[in-house]
Amino acid sequence: MKSGDILMFNTTICSIPHCKKLALSVQNRGKYGVFCAEHMPNIQWARDDICEYITASNKIITLNASGLDFIGLDFSGKRFYGCIFRHCIFTNIIAEKMQARLSLFEFSRFIDCRIVKSHILAASFAGSILYNTDFTGSELIHTNLCGVSAENTLFDNTDLYNSRFIRAQLSDVSFRGANIQNTVFYGIVQKNITFKGSNAGHAFFSEGVTITKSEVSFPTGKILI
Repeated sequence: MKSGDILMFNTTICSIPHCKKLALSVQNRGKYGVFCAEHMPNIQWARDDICEYITASNKIITLNASGLDFIGLDFSGKRFYGCIFRHCIFTNIIAEKMQARLSLFEFSRFIDCRIVKSHILAASFAGSILYNTDFTGSELIHTNLCGVSAENTLFDNTDLYNSRFIRAQLSDVSFRGANIQNTVFYGIVQKNITFKGSNAGHAFFSEGVTITKSEVSFPTGKILI
């Protein structure tokens, strides 16, 4: 993307009456008609075509792939701008040094994924499930992670500046050495998470949380508000 370029999400609605889901599209072109993933007449063809498009392209702009499953793909080095991946399932995805800006991954599932050393800016993972997923060494800046459910997930040495985990459920999640300046953790439900080596004193936690130089301590038996 060039400086000054304006990204516009493709928000075309599925043509099926009463359906409010977004239609699949590549760079705002109606290649797949005006159908969402649920109502696409040949969903396997559309999915395979979109996977081939991602594989063959280094820069992906205003793609809408909402509702699709992605299994075993390599997104390493890919650059996503203004893309929508709502309600998707990502399984065994490798994404090293990926870029994603102004892209939406809301209400999706990430299972056994490795998204390391990647640059993610002004994105949203709100309401998503992260299971056994590794973000080590990545940047997730100005990113919405509100309401995520994360288990066995790593944010080690990750830059999470000004991001939000409001009302997230975090189990066996590591933020070792992470930059969490201005990161918000209000109302989280947590079990066995660590912030060792992070700058936790510059993050925002609910009342009752104790912050020391070495760790963050949460009161037991309480859901923080």
